[in-house]
Amino acid sequence: MQSQLFPPDITPATRDAALAHLHAFAKRAHRYARERNFVVADHRNVSRLSAAIQHRLITQQEVITAVLEHHPLEAVEKFVQEVLWRSYWKGWLEMRPDVWQAYRQELSGFSAAEIERAERIASGHSGCAVMDDFARELIDTGYLHNHARMWWASFWIHQQKLPWALGAQHFMKHLLDADAASNTLSWRWVAGLHTVGKTYLVRRDNVEHYHHAPARAGLEMLENTKAVSIAESHAAPRLPYQALPTSCPVSDSRTALVLHEEDLSVETTAAVGSLRPAALAFFDRQEESQSSPRDTWRKMAFADASQRASTHFGLPLTTQKTVAGLVAWLSAEKIERVVMMETMVGPLADALADLPGLLAENGIAHVRLRREEDNRYFPHAGSGFFTFWKKASRHLTV
Repeated sequence: MQSQLFPPDITPATRDAALAHLHAFAKRAHRYARERNFVVADHRNVSRLSAAIQHRLITQQEVITAVLEHHPLEAVEKFVQEVLWRSYWKGWLEMRPDVWQAYRQELSGFSAAEIERAERIASGHSGCAVMDDFARELIDTGYLHNHARMWWASFWIHQQKLPWALGAQHFMKHLLDADAASNTLSWRWVAGLHTVGKTYLVRRDNVEHYHHAPARAGLEMLENTKAVSIAESHAAPRLPYQALPTSCPVSDSRTALVLHEEDLSVETTAAVGSLRPAALAFFDRQEESQSSPRDTWRKMAFADASQRASTHFGLPLTTQKTVAGLVAWLSAEKIERVVMMETMVGPLADALADLPGLLAENGIAHVRLRREEDNRYFPHAGSGFFTFWKKASRHLTV
């Protein structure tokens, strides 16, 4: 089953496979703008690198550089924009963390009947065959084409009248590339919350035009859908962007480097690539069971990252699954300083919320670093995407 779900040319789960896939795609990236919206069986019209980029098996900058080595920007502008949407969403949420917390709180307010109905639709029992096919594809593979995600989210919110937060939670549970910012804010956009008054409505003619072979049963459900009006409970304040160092200060302190799921190629960074830590750990909040494609993909990617890091830094790597266990290991190793790439607003940051306080209690310094590309792009994500793009595109480099 694993080979069917994750062939290297479909959803690469190692850095080497992702780089090979990237360089093959880069040669034909100029076709992306005209082909990207067409949903075909093998998803050959898109890069299929989103999971690798989300977990930084490869970086957005590596993707942009590879594409611009083959094509002028004007030939691949739409693809580069799509790559930078991830930076936009992340930067936007970093400055408005209350949006994530409000979403988390909303998930606790649904009735048993609402949850039961949502689970039925999410498992592919809506009566609209094409949407049910998408529902099963997501569960079976951990992947959906972006156009299908938009259709399905709109169907969920505006046709089925289900809470957007439950749909967003379902995507977060199953998508290989699940990302708190991109997922939450995209669902909010479809619902009309991100850009007030602007919703996305799935249409039958759009599905029939862009889907290579939509199942016919129930397509009439996509006709004349009316937008659900959703009111925002309160406006999230915009906080100043917090720039962090992009390189690790020199120190004689006994240092541990702690890796995590949001950056699986730290050895490539200017921030820590030349660091010589005394100890190396991977914080893995993943459950032990391997019950879904997403769990399996993550296990493969984490193993690849751990092996590369251990080889690069010349150290054995320990895996820690709880903050308490991580701090106990640090204390046993007599660590004086912990170095980590900064986590983004989302579930990993939530899982690590107690770490700064526990480190301080144990007299361990905490060095938080960002990749240079995050400091370059995130500050421009204060308002709309195309304002962001105008500013961010000035920084594009090959």
